[in-house]
Amino acid sequence: MEVGTRKDIRNKEQSIESPSSIEIKEVEEAPVFEAIPFKLPKFDETLPPYKVLLVKTAIEHPIREEDFGVPMGLYVLKDYLNTTGHNLEIDVWDERLAFKGLSESERKKQKQTNELFGKELEKNYDAVGISMCTSEVIPALKKFQLAKANYPNIITFCGGIFTASNEKYLLETNKIDYVIPGIATKPLGDLLVKLYKYKTITQTRRTQKEKKTLMYMALLTLTIETILSLYGYALNYQPCN
Repeated sequence: MEVGTRKDIRNKEQSIESPSSIEIKEVEEAPVFEAIPFKLPKFDETLPPYKVLLVKTAIEHPIREEDFGVPMGLYVLKDYLNTTGHNLEIDVWDERLAFKGLSESERKKQKQTNELFGKELEKNYDAVGISMCTSEVIPALKKFQLAKANYPNIITFCGGIFTASNEKYLLETNKIDYVIPGIATKPLGDLLVKLYKYKTITQTRRTQKEKKTLMYMALLTLTIETILSLYGYALNYQPCN
């Protein structure tokens, strides 16, 4: 019995997996839902960084105006995107902090006009993203509408708990280009890299077109000057007798 007991114990010990043998699987992240999908060719060109603004919006009717926490999710995204090795410049803007010190009437006015958000957009961002729960949907949509109205080429995207199962509704508002439900770290990073490459291609093609235009104008100017010189020479020409 004693030998059998030890054997049973040995069998049980052998059946237990060591921590090093356990396969650790990465968390599966949700896909990006696109309003207008596009394909990108490979392109390597160094341009100014792709500027992105991550926004924590204030809600219209909070229980307590100054009782709020730090938007850690946005700062985690910022840190992750800054360490990906890509040419991205990420800023976080917390509207609730911008309201700090304002009177109740001034806060109400700002929530209606989004004037402070408009001033923040004057920093020429390429993309703006807003995290939203249910109470933040309406103020977020107002900000997206303001961004699209004043900067038609700006890219808009959103994430947060409300985006799960509401992708179609958000895309149909025509104010949002991309919806990223679930864990947004890697999907957002991949999306911003694609957008940066697209901007790079567009700007480079525009630059090449401008260079060609300048070259043609210089050639045309030279041709006109040559013709005028020949015409002047013909007028003053005197044949030898």
